[in-house]
Amino acid sequence: MNINKEEIAKILKGLKVEKSPGPDRIHPRILKELAESISTPLCIIFNSTVPSRWKEAQISAIFKKGKKCIAGNYRPVSLTSVVCKVMEKLVREHIVKHMKINKFFTDRQYGFISGRSTSLQLLNVLDKWLEALDNGKSIDVIYMDYMKAFDTVPHKRLMNKLRAYGTELSVLNW
Repeated sequence: MNINKEEIAKILKGLKVEKSPGPDRIHPRILKELAESISTPLCIIFNSTVPSRWKEAQISAIFKKGKKCIAGNYRPVSLTSVVCKVMEKLVREHIVKHMKINKFFTDRQYGFISGRSTSLQLLNVLDKWLEALDNGKSIDVIYMDYMKAFDTVPHKRLMNKLRAYGTELSVLNW
């Protein structure tokens, strides 16, 4: 993965200044204001080794619902370095670009893809259902909710799949 300073500057200029700084206390407003000046040094860092301090997080427990004495009724929220979030966004963009170019996404995938939404998916499936009903066919629907789906992804298996699909080693190591 080769990151360039223009990509970094674009993300820095788009930072929301009302967001909180991370554990490194570097405020997004500073990064946004200095986007042109710091994009080259950040490019050098991002293309080599990201400091481990930038990967640190402050974790807070946010109450969801139910009894406050039950730990499962809280969700962890991590506050990470804004610079690390910039790097994460770049890595994500490179992975998504790689997956789109190599056609890893099915036409039926609507979640987490730019330009697609669950609303669009719902309209699409409703169209299919109405077409089936118009043709005298019956419809069976099963709804599933994968509780904590992202929390239970086997990371080793995910890394192996990404490697098998040709994801660059620099992305996997990050």
